[in-house]
Parts: sequence; C-alpha cells; structure tokens
Amino acid sequence: MTKKLQVSGYTVNLTSVDAVTVEEALKAKFEKDNKMKGSKADGSYRAYLAQPFAEFGTANYDIYWKAEKVGKKNNTSVNLNMIVSQGNMNVITSQNDPETAAKVKTFLSDFVKYVNEYSLNQELNTLNQQLEKLNSEKKSLLDKQSKSEKEIDKLQNQIEKEKKEIEGLKKQVNDKDASIKELEKQINAVKKQL
Repeated sequence: MTKKLQVSGYTVNLTSVDAVTVEEALKAKFEKDNKMKGSKADGSYRAYLAQPFAEFGTANYDIYWKAEKVGKKNNTSVNLNMIVSQGNMNVITSQNDPETAAKVKTFLSDFVKYVNEYSLNQELNTLNQQLEKLNSEKKSLLDKQSKSEKEIDKLQNQIEKEKKEIEGLKKQVNDKDASIKELEKQINAVKKQL
C-alpha cells in the first residue's frame, strides 16, 4: 500500500478510550484471538496480508488499519480506519461485495463493545497487580513487625534477667559492705584493747 493510493475504507469513532488502547485491543483481537501475523505498512497502518479472518468470510484478506486521535484538548476521540481487500488492493466495498462489506461494518460496530471491555479488563489487571504488590509489601511489613516484636520480647526478657542479676549483686554488695563494717568494728575493738 502506498501513501499516494486513494482507496475506500471503513471508519468507526470511539469516544471512551484512547488511541493506544484501541491499537492494543485490535492487535489482541487479530493477533491473540485469531492468530494472525501483523506487520507495519505505509502511512502508519498495521497490515495483515493474505490471511483468513472468519468474521469477514472464507477468503484470504489484506486488512489494513490505523487508529488516530481526533478532536481538540478535552473533546478528543479516536477514529479507527480500516481497509479490507482481497489482494492487489481489490478493496471490498458495499458495491462490489455487499455481504463482506456488511460483515466489516458489523465487526467495527462490535469492536466498540470489545475495546470497552478490553479497556476495563486492562484496568482490572492493573488494579489486581497493584493489589498483589500492596499485599506483598503488607506481608513483608507484617513479617518484619513480627520479627521486631520477637526481638523486643527477647530484649525485655534480657532486661528482666539483668534486673534480677543487679538485685542479686546489690544484695551481695550490701552483705559485703555489712561484713566489712563488722570486721572494721572488730578491728577497732582489738586496737582499743592493745
């Protein structure tokens, strides 16, 4: 497909999603759901060349599409432009193949619902990943807290043990002090007798 070639195509306008989401959803529809192989084509189109697509019919089709943002600032939407041919740019139109043209239009109409569901699923996946990460961080912090609490308990037990040892040592110091005073008294008494 060259940029100079003017051909008829199909356009659907999507208002509730951005162009990147439309591109990702359409790639998922063609490449994941229908196992088609895509490539870049002229004019920023994505192309699926000489491949069957059951939603259009039994033939092999060349399918070109491009999603582009339209509008200004807060009033933007996305136009999805699609060209479908049966090879050699034999573009399918309502005049030369009304049945396939109707299927292409139905596909685009249904795609509006598909892309909205796709967008919601992407958002749900993102939120689930964030939730999983937060739960993991929470578990890590709870484990850390539990470890810290065990360390605190261990330190408090150590403090209690040391307090008992200190009390024991105080008693021994007092006993020794009393013994020293008693001996000093005895020594003083002996000195007085001499």
